[in-house]
Amino acid sequence: MLIYIDPGHGGEDTGAVANGYIEKNLNLQLSLKLAERLRKICDVRLTRATDINLTLKERADKAKADKADLLLSVHFNAFDGKARGVEVIHSIKATIGTMTLCKEIARGIFGLGIPFRRVFSKESAKYPGQDWYGIPRHCLPMPGVIVESLFIDSAADVAFLKQPESLDRLADAISGAIEQFFGLSELDKAIMALQHAGIIGVPEYWAINAKAGKTVKGEFAEKLIINMAKYMQKGGMQNG
Repeated sequence: MLIYIDPGHGGEDTGAVANGYIEKNLNLQLSLKLAERLRKICDVRLTRATDINLTLKERADKAKADKADLLLSVHFNAFDGKARGVEVIHSIKATIGTMTLCKEIARGIFGLGIPFRRVFSKESAKYPGQDWYGIPRHCLPMPGVIVESLFIDSAADVAFLKQPESLDRLADAISGAIEQFFGLSELDKAIMALQHAGIIGVPEYWAINAKAGKTVKGEFAEKLIINMAKYMQKGGMQNG
């Protein structure tokens, strides 16, 4: 497995600047720590390891040329000084597996005491059917995910950032979520995805019983089928 880590911005493109922090520098610092941890479980490459500028397409093209399994673009957020928390962004065409991975990354960062804001995608208003965000759009069909760990213009979020080893803790949380997700069996991943989608509520039951030689109760299977049909009618599981 090959994961590309993309430290957002760089060079003359500073990204957000607030409270004494420059986003491009934080992105690179966190990306290097994340790469160090993920190299224990897979091949890892970076789109940049120094303070240079790259277009979004150049970043995606590097990963696609090397046939990467995932491009993870590392960012920090800023908005109005009031918004805070973790955001993870995926393509509007993401598989349910990619969406589940995004939720697990957000869950890992939330576990550090940073509020959960949202896991989402955004469609272009100008070009319907395409992603508004460049990384997911240029990465397709490879998954391109953007992680915005916290808002550097939020005093509450910056309080976490000022703590000792805050970037190490973020790197541990993100890498831990990725390692756990890719270490799961296909069945475990599927069960986790169904739980995140609200289709099932007791994942332990399915993990135990939805296996060869085991039996699932008819009423449970009936509810699963109905819930999946409702979810798909709402537009869920696109390309999944």
